[in-house]
Amino acid sequence: MYFTNQAFVSVLESMSTLEQENPLAKSYVAQFAAAAVSNGIISIAELASPLTGGFLYPLFLLCLQQLAKLKDKEWLVKAFHSSKVSLQNMLPGIYALYVGKPFN
Repeated sequence: MYFTNQAFVSVLESMSTLEQENPLAKSYVAQFAAAAVSNGIISIAELASPLTGGFLYPLFLLCLQQLAKLKDKEWLVKAFHSSKVSLQNMLPGIYALYVGKPFN
């Protein structure tokens, strides 16, 4: 899975360029990321890791929204809870308060 995670991080790192070329880039990335989670290629925790602290907000939430379209509610709730991802840590600003870091 290391290669897959590196590929995902690479896409995230080029997101500003992608958004300049296509304003819907986050939506497209969210669709692909949700499909990867849905098919077991990456986990929700692996998806969340590079997005912690609200990086590229609201991309993580868009991914969850797309997952809800691909899987039923029961699957999504179970997968999310088992991932141990904190939604508070995925929001900009909130994470900085939580870990005691100043806002950027």
